[in-house]
Amino acid sequence: MAQDSTSFIAAMKQVWITDRIEEQIYTKSPLLEAFERVKPQKEVGDKAIVAVEGVLAGGYSAVPRTGSNALNAAGNRQVKRAEYNYTHHWFQVELETAVIDETSGQPLAVAEAVEYEMSGAVKGIRRQLTRQGFMNGDALIAKTTTTASSTTVKLDTTGYGYEAIVRGWLYPGLIIDIGTTGSETSIAADREITAVSKSKTEPTITISGAAVEPGTTQFVSIANARAGTTSNEMNGLLNMISETTTLGGIEPSAFPTWKANIDSTTTSLSLEALLERQDAIFQATGEEADWGLTGTKQYRNYYLELQNQVRFNGDGGLQGGDMSKLMLGVTAVEKQPDCPDKHFWLLTKGDLIAIRANGPEWADEKYGGTNKPVQYVPGTTKVKGALVYRMQTGLKRRDSHAGLTELTA
Repeated sequence: MAQDSTSFIAAMKQVWITDRIEEQIYTKSPLLEAFERVKPQKEVGDKAIVAVEGVLAGGYSAVPRTGSNALNAAGNRQVKRAEYNYTHHWFQVELETAVIDETSGQPLAVAEAVEYEMSGAVKGIRRQLTRQGFMNGDALIAKTTTTASSTTVKLDTTGYGYEAIVRGWLYPGLIIDIGTTGSETSIAADREITAVSKSKTEPTITISGAAVEPGTTQFVSIANARAGTTSNEMNGLLNMISETTTLGGIEPSAFPTWKANIDSTTTSLSLEALLERQDAIFQATGEEADWGLTGTKQYRNYYLELQNQVRFNGDGGLQGGDMSKLMLGVTAVEKQPDCPDKHFWLLTKGDLIAIRANGPEWADEKYGGTNKPVQYVPGTTKVKGALVYRMQTGLKRRDSHAGLTELTA
């Protein structure tokens, strides 16, 4: 007798429980793994409330040895509550029932089929969360450039066009919108990417449907990831590590620890520029950042900056290109494939947080009142389910981070 869907669904539930899914998402993304996963201290609707570190109280006095009857007024240490809006991340899983039939009476084969499908879902969520973690939360992936009416859309080389393709942010099968910042679908809605070109000088994506004619003021987004300037994506380093952006409802001007140190003018990486950022963190916190993070281009530039200072005693046994363990003082510097070429971050891992009440959950169990991760789809030969992850990224304090954000050389 053929293996029925009940056994298949049970195997999926057993193999892919919430804790395991969340662990898989984080541990294979060095950026996400650095975020401490915390539960909010309070939830109000779709807002997660977290206390953030403030400044010392003002109740200090210095008095003569004879004492004083006029001590300065007592005070409380300033503590702010950051209110982070949850973001909702969904990934659908669809399975052909033929897989179930072909694994008749073979529990191991059933589990392997589940493993194959679910690992793809986990990789998909990880890919999108990692991309968002490096950006600024506005859901704009890449900028377009002037394109004659066509289904092949040209992307701006300076607006993350080439980077979005080579980093796997835009790929065949992805459903996208193309539009202005104010209207996400002004050019195209719900189009599938059918092909990409990894050209450094003229990167392009080819989309399904009718020809379009975008210009220089449009952007590519995941379909339905934003409504105009309202984004459904999570915070990223660009808007979290900032001197001016409001984060968690707190303005930097209103709270001393809520202002990072950003250099948005330096275009050529130098040891001096990095040390200035490190000094700013040390001045604010008394400690240096414990993690340097950048993309492959600036990591190579940093290596060459250090290599130029190396002196050799002779030409025997020379070795070059060992970029495995670069340091900035006591701070380890790592390269990440998803980090844009323009960015170099100095971060304090202990202040990075991922706020969520639970890990990724099966939608049918969470919202449908069932005990099954997937359900049969009437009128088809498939079963389908979805993972939903309600979370947001944030910070405990901001001045323990710094960055260079406009590097080009």
